[in-house]
Amino acid sequence: MRGKWVITGICLVMVLGPFSVSVAQDKSAALQRLYEAAKKEGRLVLHDGSSIEQITPIIQVFEKRFTGVKVQVIVQPSPSIIPRIIVEAQAGKLSIDAGKANISHMPTLNDRGFLRKLDLSKVVDIDPANVWEGGLLHVHTSIVPGILYNTNLVSKGDEPRTWEDLLSPKWKGGKIYLASMGVLHASMFFTGKESEVMDHIKRLRDQQIVIKVDPRACVADVSSGEAYIGECFARTFMMAKERGAPVDLAPISPQVYIPDGTFALNGSPHPSAAELWIAWRQTPEGREATLKFGIEAPEIRCTNSPSAQYLCNKGIKFRVLQTVEEARRFNEYQDKARQLLGLKPGK
Repeated sequence: MRGKWVITGICLVMVLGPFSVSVAQDKSAALQRLYEAAKKEGRLVLHDGSSIEQITPIIQVFEKRFTGVKVQVIVQPSPSIIPRIIVEAQAGKLSIDAGKANISHMPTLNDRGFLRKLDLSKVVDIDPANVWEGGLLHVHTSIVPGILYNTNLVSKGDEPRTWEDLLSPKWKGGKIYLASMGVLHASMFFTGKESEVMDHIKRLRDQQIVIKVDPRACVADVSSGEAYIGECFARTFMMAKERGAPVDLAPISPQVYIPDGTFALNGSPHPSAAELWIAWRQTPEGREATLKFGIEAPEIRCTNSPSAQYLCNKGIKFRVLQTVEEARRFNEYQDKARQLLGLKPGK
């Protein structure tokens, strides 16, 4: 019986081999056609929410690969670029071709019909996990909230391992730092009963927590020893750890997985260039540049990045936000979490 399976496997390789080569050639030709169309447009106006230091070398790799397509980048936080897109699109004077954002911004753009759904499967090999809501967003990084702690202040074996552990009296009195964004606790609504999550947040507020602007501030304060425990994003925690900060990640699970990537806009002036940029970000060259210069990758798979591997090593599981409707609910939960923590939405 084993011999039959071996022979069948060889036959399948012989049959599928030429087909695989043909598919690869078809995609290569399709990508070349897209490039030729983008080269005729000659330009790409790109929004990116990271820093100019991160995105510039990625753009340089792209421009070297696709000569004749020049990229103009607008570096601006995603929440502030969305109103600009809305105003321009409604006036029929859209200047931006593609933008970067996490899924929390997708309902606003999608409800107005601004997002252009792309099928890149005929152009590049793409991980299905990186295609969000049928191609409204193509993921090349992620947001995974979590809890970190200072290993000099928190004894080994004494770190919080569950959400309930954060309510221990030993962490009362300004020892826990949380971010005003509400991401961490919005996530909890997807992994527990709403009434129980609301009760937990109220009890956590009674721990005399300290509220910081965002998780990066929490990471800095835990790293310095100002705080015992703090909110983080997985990749910002990993950056602090690689710099030698005395921090570790609490194995609290599950955590929500928030896709973050690039979207194309209907009615943009350079649609082929936008599609080429988004497709290229999914190629091995594009993914390598994103990880090397942006220090980012989708953390859905263990081998994608150091932070992804660390999450896996800690045994942290994900609850993936997969649809526009879930993104909408996430925004609503953020506001609810802020209110329960005594903050105004958006503060």
